Amino acid sequence: MRIAVFTSEFPSVSQTFVLNQIVGLLEAGHEVHIYANRGCAGGPVHEDVKRYELLDRATWFNMPRNRIVRALGSAWIICRLTLNGPHRGLRSARWLVGGRRMHAVQGTIHAARAFLRNQQRFDVVYCHFGGTGMIALRLKKLVLITGRLVIVFHGFDITKFIERYGANVYAELLQEGDLFLPISETWKARLLELGAAPNKVKVHRMGVDCAKFTFKPRSLRRGEAIRIITVARLMKKKGIEYSIRAVARLVGKGYPIEYEIVGDGPLRQSLAAVIDETGCAYRIRLLGPRSHEEVTKLLEEAHLMLLTSVTDEEGDQEGIPVALMEAMAMGIPVVSTYHSGISELVADGVTGILVPERDVEAIAAAVENLTDNAQLWPEMARAAREKIEREYNIKLLNKQLVEILGEHNGGSISMRLPSTELGRSFSE
Repeated sequence: MRIAVFTSEFPSVSQTFVLNQIVGLLEAGHEVHIYANRGCAGGPVHEDVKRYELLDRATWFNMPRNRIVRALGSAWIICRLTLNGPHRGLRSARWLVGGRRMHAVQGTIHAARAFLRNQQRFDVVYCHFGGTGMIALRLKKLVLITGRLVIVFHGFDITKFIERYGANVYAELLQEGDLFLPISETWKARLLELGAAPNKVKVHRMGVDCAKFTFKPRSLRRGEAIRIITVARLMKKKGIEYSIRAVARLVGKGYPIEYEIVGDGPLRQSLAAVIDETGCAYRIRLLGPRSHEEVTKLLEEAHLMLLTSVTDEEGDQEGIPVALMEAMAMGIPVVSTYHSGISELVADGVTGILVPERDVEAIAAAVENLTDNAQLWPEMARAAREKIEREYNIKLLNKQLVEILGEHNGGSISMRLPSTELGRSFSE
């Protein structure tokens, strides 16, 4: 199959789920082209981006941030579209004049620039996030790309995005898209509420490569420092402030905790202030962004993972955090919240501990209980690893994805060995 993968940004260290699927499609022998709204400047780059030379497969739309420059660019692209086909120019101009979401319409027009010279024919146009799917749908309407339109819904796109733009924001997409792949049963129910046809909706989960995460049941020696880790983008829906305050309570009770928070984001300064406020800066550290390989090393040394997600003030929610999957695959007991689809991954008391959102006391109690009962860790770790291998194993999920895309492309597509060219890249 010839597949176009549309996503919000690439390569993104916080979106390994996109990378994992691209690699899986390539390993299955399919031709993959990557289109992203923007790139990620600076910061660590996942080794698979280099190994598979994915930057050579990527095209970035890079819409200007300045409104005047963006508007002038949109006008120029509309002129180019009109020269290529009057119907394209007229349609895009109508969108621009009548669009209630001007920024999104301009995003489509700037994306069109990548396809001005040649229409691109794909078997499947595979989109991560609903907003990206809307851009791809408009590109199809401009007859700039072809292919079955498949959209993956994750979290922001099925919560905050709808809160901001209304329940009908996806009406056209749900009517004209070919297949919708929510990452949880929770989001499947939401799509059905929004009017998606049941025969177009199928849950397909994100996952991790179990072979890359060595399983090691954790133990705690008498007098040993308790190493706790959080791996997340520093934003409100990750609920990191509540984890910090919970850990600070336990430090105040005399527990020898070393808490490391890996990631970057808009809340870095405010979280640093919270740490200073608790007086626990000698126990709680913000490590900033790290490469996937560095994160794996940090996880190898951790005893527990905290990821206490919340619904933020604008309605934004998680999907099912990949960081939790990685920790569970490695044998790390996890503490998380009853939030979005997390309970589909973490069974309270079996594969981890779940507490209510924003409940600092409950978070602290859960960590304290696990710390005081470290003999329970091995059994919990084995149950968690089995859950990941059975339901969140990216190798199995990628095989299922190829089958799903093949079924919705007019026939079954079998898994194929990598091409000779791709095979060479493994050994380089």
